[in-house]
Amino acid sequence: MAVATLAAAAFNRSEFGITQISEVPSAPEAKCMYYLDSIFTVIQMDDTPLTRRVRDYENYREIQDCEQKVKELYTMCILLNPDVLLNKCIFLNEKMCGDARNAFYEIKDVDSSVIVSNDDVIIDGQRRVVKKVMFFKLEWLNYNYEFPMKELEKYLKYKQDERDKAESSVCIIL
Repeated sequence: MAVATLAAAAFNRSEFGITQISEVPSAPEAKCMYYLDSIFTVIQMDDTPLTRRVRDYENYREIQDCEQKVKELYTMCILLNPDVLLNKCIFLNEKMCGDARNAFYEIKDVDSSVIVSNDDVIIDGQRRVVKKVMFFKLEWLNYNYEFPMKELEKYLKYKQDERDKAESSVCIIL
């Protein structure tokens, strides 16, 4: 079974066609969380409260106004950035996506012309098992990683600038 994403919605593809699962909200936090959910479909990650939270894109509002949680999301996205995974377990290949922006495949179902990393992927110094492979179109990556990461970076910089401004305006009376 392959899973695909089309437009701003997640879909499940089977031999009976495409069935909509859920909408991916347009908020940058939700898009980054959807990116991570996709990556966690591809590689085995520890099941922790943090990994569950950063991939739960349907509940993105729970982290949206909490700078620390946005920072955790941003950090996890940096850790699992496409450059680390490209041509190991995720592949830029529009043909394999069909009409969708991305598609997941079992490793055994992938054409032999695609070389999937036989070794586990190393993330933050730890070996991670490749469970599936994902093919994507460049627009999927831009929509779910590149553009929303720039928005999160702006938000975090704004918050840091606010703190710096507040600290510099402290008046000490002796």
